[in-house]
Amino acid sequence: MLQGDLEAFNLDVTPSRRSWEAVNRLLEAKTPINLIRDLLVGLVGPTAATAFIKSMNSEDKPITAKEILKDFPKFKKRIAKYSNPKTGGRIDLLRFTCDSISEMATQRTTKNESLTKEEEKNLASFLVMIPKDLAFDLCRTIYMEEVTRELIENHDELLKLFAESREVKIEGINK
Repeated sequence: MLQGDLEAFNLDVTPSRRSWEAVNRLLEAKTPINLIRDLLVGLVGPTAATAFIKSMNSEDKPITAKEILKDFPKFKKRIAKYSNPKTGGRIDLLRFTCDSISEMATQRTTKNESLTKEEEKNLASFLVMIPKDLAFDLCRTIYMEEVTRELIENHDELLKLFAESREVKIEGINK
């Protein structure tokens, strides 16, 4: 599908955490790419769908929660690249990863499954490395899940990020 084809739908869809979670589930289920392209417009809107399709066709790929938890060091260079606007930052791909982590935390809490020490270390490293606003949002979201709450409470940098994000939300300050 071309940009013009997507815009022809003229949908006013704003991507949400849940819509990106749905995209992640489609990818994990190995849904055929032609079907994903058709579903993306309705899930995340034409602008985000176009950017995501371009990213799928380029060397830049979204990183899943599973990949972060299992082998963060392997993805560290890509995360640094995605986090740096001077080197072609890809906040869209990082947001996808954050949504995948949020979904994982919810699933693990529901199943009463904890994170291993290595997974905790990898998740903390990811959170410290990504842009502060994304880390704020993700810390605030995953703090609500039992499986990740203790990680934030016992990690000085993450606790500071979470405390700052709570201050921003409570005081309404945009930092």
